[in-house]
Amino acid sequence: MAVEAAAPSDRRTVERRISDLKRERDSVRRMLEQASLKRVKREVQRQSKTIEEAEKDLSGGK
Repeated sequence: MAVEAAAPSDRRTVERRISDLKRERDSVRRMLEQASLKRVKREVQRQSKTIEEAEKDLSGGK
């Protein structure tokens, strides 16, 4: 059973598909990063609000 070399057009098709998959992977990574940053931002805002409320309570204001 001899292994034959892939035709140049087949090789280009495979290389193109690999490139497409790499771009998709990078895109998904960026989306996940952005989603994670949004969650962190919301949490920081929530914590800031909690701190501001605690400061008001400590200063006697409401």
